Amino acid sequence: MNSKRKQKDILVIAQDAGGAEMLAAYIRKHFRNYNFHIYAGDPALRIFRRERLPSKKLTRMNINRVISAHREDFALLGTGRPVSLELAALKEIKRHHMMAAAYIDSWTNYRERFGYPRSGWQRNLPKEIWTGDSSALALAKQYFRTIRIRFVPNQYFANVVSTYRARTRRLRKTQGILYMSAASRHSGKLLDNFLAECSRRAISSAVRIRMHPENSRIQYERIISRHAKGIRAELSREKDIVDDLLHARVVVGPETNALVLASLCGIRTIRIVPDREKYFLPFKEIIRVKSAKSAVRKIF
Repeated sequence: MNSKRKQKDILVIAQDAGGAEMLAAYIRKHFRNYNFHIYAGDPALRIFRRERLPSKKLTRMNINRVISAHREDFALLGTGRPVSLELAALKEIKRHHMMAAAYIDSWTNYRERFGYPRSGWQRNLPKEIWTGDSSALALAKQYFRTIRIRFVPNQYFANVVSTYRARTRRLRKTQGILYMSAASRHSGKLLDNFLAECSRRAISSAVRIRMHPENSRIQYERIISRHAKGIRAELSREKDIVDDLLHARVVVGPETNALVLASLCGIRTIRIVPDREKYFLPFKEIIRVKSAKSAVRKIF
């Protein structure tokens, strides 16, 4: 018989930006094999639409209706903070006894994504946890001993590295500095200190700041205005991270997954981790310093 095999329906739910990048890349690679139904809140929704993947807005008001309409589907979710659309959706998915997997996009707060340390947080766990690299796989096995852990290669990282390598061969070497911001509450202060130190040393290299989706553009413009005295500093307007990486000879910033991309691309990468703050990126290639002043010293 020549009958076409029925494709599996997958309900995709995301809110966190990092998880959305991974999910979007996974969907792009497998869109011929499955029927994806994407629902997302910001900033994830902006990422899916940037990637031109058909997606609908998810809110706390329509979670129940969306999941009821797809209760026969397999659910694939991103993971974010404990108070997130993803966790609210996962609880509803569990109530409908649906098969579900959560794709973890980082190397920190694994149990917290599912409600830990609240009592009964284990009831929020999906049937499967997906991880994108060997370090994440080891961490997931350490924290989740009662559910299935799967290694599903991080296609987003692979795409960025491949695109960077293909395009960098056509460009001359650059002298620019790329500052990668983060969602942490200390990120703006670290940028304050970094730009102030660059100004004090009167560096000639241009500094480009790539904001995290949760950062405020107005706040960061004010930081540049106050502290970037006598140096060239600007906020990036690039949608694709590769366009920023291509113009950087060094990348610096607080602990954020974006630093991993820079390191994987072979760019010298520096992370600022002040005293009393935990560092979580399991990549020895990323240089670790304690202050913005030390970071600038490492650059030159």
